[in-house]
Amino acid sequence: MFAFFLFIPVPYCVEMPGPTQNVLGQLDGKNLISIEGRSFQGNGQLLMTTVSLSGKAQYGVPLYQALYSNFDSKSVVLPLDYVYPKNMTDTQYKAQNTQLMTKSQNSAIVSAYNYLNMKDYPKTQISIENIGGPSAGLMFALGIIDIIQNKNLTGGNTIAGTGQITNSGKVQAIGGIEQKIYGAQSSGAKFFLSPTSNCLDIKAEHNDIQIVAVSTLADAVKSLENIKENKLNNLQHC
Repeated sequence: MFAFFLFIPVPYCVEMPGPTQNVLGQLDGKNLISIEGRSFQGNGQLLMTTVSLSGKAQYGVPLYQALYSNFDSKSVVLPLDYVYPKNMTDTQYKAQNTQLMTKSQNSAIVSAYNYLNMKDYPKTQISIENIGGPSAGLMFALGIIDIIQNKNLTGGNTIAGTGQITNSGKVQAIGGIEQKIYGAQSSGAKFFLSPTSNCLDIKAEHNDIQIVAVSTLADAVKSLENIKENKLNNLQHC
């Protein structure tokens, strides 16, 4: 009888580290970032990071999962209404996140070309599916800059990050920062670019990865240059 109660839904969601994706690489045989007349020539990686969400909008998660996740340092248990607005369905939530992803891609393109002071945009396309939300904007913008400048900004390093970006290049806070850092560590990243406004949200001790605070796209580019040149004392850490 007790086992039956463990499967009863409770009004909570669980956020866990999600997969990472190299924005300078390929996905399903296609360049994630395609720019007409340009191609990436370096050997490093810029990893966009994600959060995996468990829990249905109307039902939450089974009791056993909520209990287990409380003991998992890499997961966080959140009230259902913290994640899903009232009366929103799973389909509506997915559609909203898809829309936010599209907006983040557009802002990444605009902010990157503004940073490069280029008024004529080469045809630029970002191809990614089944990932939503606005938080990949910073890494998309950095990928575009790296491809166009052809300077191999990563210096061969694996660098992860997150951040919503505006057309003017401001890097804004996102959710799930801890889970994204854990995901970056699992993918072998040694550096993680975090919005400065998220620094106070980072509670855990993350060993083996340097968390670099950035407030603007220009900050992020400069941080990549410092990492490439091994000027690590110049980095602004969270």
